Amino acid sequence: MRESFLYQLTISEIAYAIVPHIVYNIDRLPVNRKVDCILDISFVEGARASIKGALENEPREFEAQQALDKKLKKHIKEAIIRRQPSLPDDLADDYFASILKVRKYALDLFYDKIEPYNFRLLLSAIAIIFGHDTLGSILYRLDTIYCECSICQKIKVPDDLITLKKHGYV
Repeated sequence: MRESFLYQLTISEIAYAIVPHIVYNIDRLPVNRKVDCILDISFVEGARASIKGALENEPREFEAQQALDKKLKKHIKEAIIRRQPSLPDDLADDYFASILKVRKYALDLFYDKIEPYNFRLLLSAIAIIFGHDTLGSILYRLDTIYCECSICQKIKVPDDLITLKKHGYV
């Protein structure tokens, strides 16, 4: 079902309608599946927040780029909206109530036994649903972070990441 509302971290128009149904049924799931669902919901919430932020911050971002004409500004704004659909007014109450519930479910999972990899994903989801998208994104893609050695210019895995991998977080 995930692919019907979330594809490569891009949400579809039905994502906001599906979230309350997932939250309603989340109690029936085993712990690791709950983490998966909470993570999916966090991606929907992160997308909603990024649309809102992009549209609210748009005038400030464009002030620095005086050369952009009105037509181009309008095109950029429309592209943001097309990429991630906004929350319809008639779904807002149920959606926001579900987000409050999923925040509680996510925090309650700290008391359950969770394997390290899923614990990292849970931390990622919690960061995102509490408005810390950048931290949540880093935690989510932690296993894809590499750096370039300043001495030999070779790409390598940071030492801390190797330690996390040894303990099952990556």
